[in-house]
Amino acid sequence: ETKDRVKTVAFGEDWDSFCVVYTSGACVYKNVPHDLDKLLRQRDKADLTCVSLGPDGEYFVSAQNGKAWWGGMNAENIAQMKPYKDRIVFMDFGDNDSFFVRYS
Repeated sequence: ETKDRVKTVAFGEDWDSFCVVYTSGACVYKNVPHDLDKLLRQRDKADLTCVSLGPDGEYFVSAQNGKAWWGGMNAENIAQMKPYKDRIVFMDFGDNDSFFVRYS
């Protein structure tokens, strides 16, 4: 029996699109956006704190060291959050290109 517990769960644009992050920082995922899959494979680290998935291929990832990555957003939304890019600690996504950002 593992003592690793679920920390966050995110569901994406398709029925079978999800990502589960555990308290250890490890994750399991299926059918996530290509760029997110590539990022997770390249990093190959169990240090995640959160993954958010949007309904149109958007994603946000944060790590225990404070780094964060995001993608799948349209150019207008990226421009809106550009002033906060180094301070973003969480993002979530909704319909019609809506999103919200928590920053420090």
